[in-house]
Amino acid sequence: MERDTSRNSFVGNGKLNAVLTAALDDSDKPLIYINSDLGQLAGEDARKRIDKQTVACTTAGQVTLKRYMVDETGAALASGVVCGIDGTDYTTGSGGVITDTLAIATYATVQAMLDGINALPGYKALIGDALTTTPLATGKHVALTETNIPHIGMEALGICTNDASASEVVYLRIGLPTRKDRDPIQLLQVRGKITAVAGGSVTLYGDDQDDYVSDGSHLIEYDAWTPATNNTLEEFMGDNILEAADLRGPIVLKVAATAIDGADFHVKYRQALV
Repeated sequence: MERDTSRNSFVGNGKLNAVLTAALDDSDKPLIYINSDLGQLAGEDARKRIDKQTVACTTAGQVTLKRYMVDETGAALASGVVCGIDGTDYTTGSGGVITDTLAIATYATVQAMLDGINALPGYKALIGDALTTTPLATGKHVALTETNIPHIGMEALGICTNDASASEVVYLRIGLPTRKDRDPIQLLQVRGKITAVAGGSVTLYGDDQDDYVSDGSHLIEYDAWTPATNNTLEEFMGDNILEAADLRGPIVLKVAATAIDGADFHVKYRQALV
């Protein structure tokens, strides 16, 4: 899973031209990761503090965030108490809970949901294996019952998990040092296979969150391939360092097919020395 760490130079044990490998399969992977910040927030009253924060997701990708508010003794606040958190007043519901529901009608893509979560004080959301434009849609995700959100510094919790069999698409997001970062990447090899009832496509995108536009016009399509044979290992980009492409990260490999039953891809890359 993704950790919220600062930029560093330790990818490849500090060797700038170390060759790295990333793998993609047809397993259900989180599109978003989330952490919780339970430290003192601006305007927070020690007598009205956050005890824990939780998250739940529906199969449609709707996200429900809850803060459990307690007093200085650790007892749950009553309903109707106004709590100032980072300059915003929130009112507790039953059991001292403050609830925020982020519906896909408003937050229809992964990046929109990320922005919605990060706009709320005390939460930190990071992109997972997804395009920024990946839609959150009914029946395309794995439901998550209410779960405690790990604190920042701990391993983040995956949410809005892609249901590969329902969405008929899987993603692999690669960035340096982490999947959210934009350091240049030298792409060395793309190889793999798809097992599906019909058809299949493999597309490589450049997808920088800083350039995000909701209509997807910020995406750069670096290459696209159509597998020649179902369930057969193919080399879509050869392992030739002398002819390797230098790309601005992050990059995303998207593999789609009708009734996808299996995907097994490997991407070899390293930091571009530019």
